[in-house]
Amino acid sequence: MFLVKPDGGPKVPIYHSSVKGLRRLIEKNMLKMMLVLTAILWLLLALTNGPIYAQDKYIYRVKVSVVDFDKTQQSGMIKELILSMGYNGTNPQMPTIIDRSDDSDWSSHDKISKGLRSNQAWAAWVIEKGFGESLASALYNGTEYQPQKMGRLYLSDTHPYFALVRVQGTVEQMEVAVESYSRALVLKQLLAQAEGDAKAIARANPAALAKPFAVTVENVAFFSYPISNFVMSIAISMNLVLCFIPSNMWKGVFAPFWKNVKVWQAVGYNFLFSLLWLLYTSMTISLIVLAFHKNSEWDWSAGNFFGLWGILALGNLPDFLWVLIFQSFVTPLWAVPMYVILLFLNIPSTLYGPDLSHQFFRWYYAMPFYNTSVNIRTMFLHSDYVLYRSIVIPFAWTILFVPIATWLMIRRARLMREGKINAMNMKVPQPPSDTPAARQPSPSHDQSA
Repeated sequence: MFLVKPDGGPKVPIYHSSVKGLRRLIEKNMLKMMLVLTAILWLLLALTNGPIYAQDKYIYRVKVSVVDFDKTQQSGMIKELILSMGYNGTNPQMPTIIDRSDDSDWSSHDKISKGLRSNQAWAAWVIEKGFGESLASALYNGTEYQPQKMGRLYLSDTHPYFALVRVQGTVEQMEVAVESYSRALVLKQLLAQAEGDAKAIARANPAALAKPFAVTVENVAFFSYPISNFVMSIAISMNLVLCFIPSNMWKGVFAPFWKNVKVWQAVGYNFLFSLLWLLYTSMTISLIVLAFHKNSEWDWSAGNFFGLWGILALGNLPDFLWVLIFQSFVTPLWAVPMYVILLFLNIPSTLYGPDLSHQFFRWYYAMPFYNTSVNIRTMFLHSDYVLYRSIVIPFAWTILFVPIATWLMIRRARLMREGKINAMNMKVPQPPSDTPAARQPSPSHDQSA
């Protein structure tokens, strides 16, 4: 392998002594980048593994409602069974179960769905009206019995993916336990009332004995949000990759602007070019999300579409500004780590969320990705979730980043004009200053007398 000698002489092998310094510089920078990336990756892996570590300690934060529409002895027995499985101060691996049977805001199926979509609970057990009468008739008269019609379990696929999977797994285990315990309780009650009468037990409908209470699972989200959530995360990640294109173009093709155009015009053009790229990528992500949302009730109006587009643009704007900031002062050695940090801090906030994590991870609420996901699922669900926080936070990041990005771009333009840095933000070696020449005495002018 050969290189051209620095002085323009003949080609020499790369291990030649004349290019030893260049070779050492390359090896030094490569080793430095490997060490930096390794340290940052281990740190970020720890941060992203933290939210899913020991999630069982925080299941108690999840609220699950139980609503008894029947209000009979049999339904009360099932309701007390469900309530007994909830968090009692010593079992943090179980959700907090709240009795909503007498709450007017949960007095119908529509209101239950609305309560779940507005994030008042993650799930809701419902004991249907007529359960006690149907069960008693099946047990003592042998009438037809359909246990799946006796109860419903409402779930809401409107939360960060991995937290949702963990909670739904716990609720499904509760469902199995309720069916098992209700079977034992009903059989015990039937034997006590039959007082050893074998004919009384034979008259009971076997379906009622085998499964006295069961639920039909329904998702109030109208669609499988985890899929859309995952697609959105991938799409936004692609957006961040694409946002490097305009900023890197400034380092190459547009570099002469910093030297030949007025500073405020160059900065303004940079902002304008990045804004147009932001709108383009946000439009692309909007189309991807709409293609996977699977919501039959979504209103395909121009207002809703441009609302989704605007929400995505607002959520992505802080990330675009962050790219402008670090591209205005970091060298290529640090550009990749800064980009990795941006991804690793945002994506876990969307997929894991802070709900089932240690208090340390409450900063997830401030991540643009997280607030964008909240806004999107709120639009799709037509929910009553309060949006002021998820809109104010990206806006606040924008207000903070705009002056910082402006100042750094002005500083970069000044340093490039002075020849102190190049287009890659790397310092340009300055020639040694000339030794000031000895001051010569000024010639004397003879004056004639």
